[in-house]
Amino acid sequence: MAADDSKDEILLAVPSDVSNLKDAIEEGRARCQESGIKTMRITLGIDHAEPKEAWPLELTLQRGQGCPQQLEILGPLCGSAKLGDVQLVAKSPSALRLCNVTCGNVGLDGDGCMLENCQARSIEVSENGAGAVCNCRVMHSRIGLQLRGAVEVDSITISDSVIGISVHGNLDVALRTCQLHRCSAAGLVFHIEMPMDKDAMLTPLLRLDGCSMKDCARDLEVWLHVAGAEALSFDEFPIPSGEHEVVRRGQNWKLQADDGVISWLERPSPEPAERRRKRRKVRQTQETTSSQTPSISGPEKAWACDLLGLDRKQLTLQQLGAAYRRKAREVHPDKQRSSSG
Repeated sequence: MAADDSKDEILLAVPSDVSNLKDAIEEGRARCQESGIKTMRITLGIDHAEPKEAWPLELTLQRGQGCPQQLEILGPLCGSAKLGDVQLVAKSPSALRLCNVTCGNVGLDGDGCMLENCQARSIEVSENGAGAVCNCRVMHSRIGLQLRGAVEVDSITISDSVIGISVHGNLDVALRTCQLHRCSAAGLVFHIEMPMDKDAMLTPLLRLDGCSMKDCARDLEVWLHVAGAEALSFDEFPIPSGEHEVVRRGQNWKLQADDGVISWLERPSPEPAERRRKRRKVRQTQETTSSQTPSISGPEKAWACDLLGLDRKQLTLQQLGAAYRRKAREVHPDKQRSSSG
């Protein structure tokens, strides 16, 4: 198949036009700059395997004059083309779509990234989110799908992993018809943090629709994190309605869940900073005064005070030290010889 530059897009085939994907992207970018075309499509041959020296392969769409804004990389429907580790970087309105390939670890960074009908060792979405992850398969991973940003996930299958899907934060994430099988720790783990403002209300944004979990050690773990306290753990989502105690040092706090919305039921107001500083200063003064008081008492204290000429009622460590040194000078042998001579 020969390279084709149609009116609307740059078309390249690997390996018939260019030997590998990395060089094909460079070739396509050069043609986009020459022609002003913004769309590029690269097809991979049925037996294509990207050379290991190209790993990790970073596919980035940058904004700017002459840069492609639409890039599709299409493998054969059987998914036999292999790319190794891949990082996709694209922010809307740019669109970067990877389809029908077998990968190693895949990273998605930006809402313009789409991963469709791929097999991977693991998939991670960055804080910048991604567009979509659809019809993908992950096996034998520590964390099959790790989400740190918003994304739409549809029809993904994760099996024989430690954790199937891990969601970090109250993200706008939709999980639809996902299948999580034989996860040794948990199928889905969801981490959210409760704001400390006493009037705060937390509404989890995670949406589950038609997901199934089979033969997992635990189907679901929800961890509600509270600053300065132990995290609350639940095995159902939404969090069950009712009161939930937050264990912490000193007085415990209480949260209330009502139809999935979480709010503070009982939490002491934080002490003003100025009051905390005053309390700390008083405590330090008390500790200093206590440390300066000699630990002698009873007849021993009376005998020492009489010998050193000190007031028994108002005795400090500083006074005791000074009196001891003065008495030592008075009874020193050298002083005794000079006075007797």
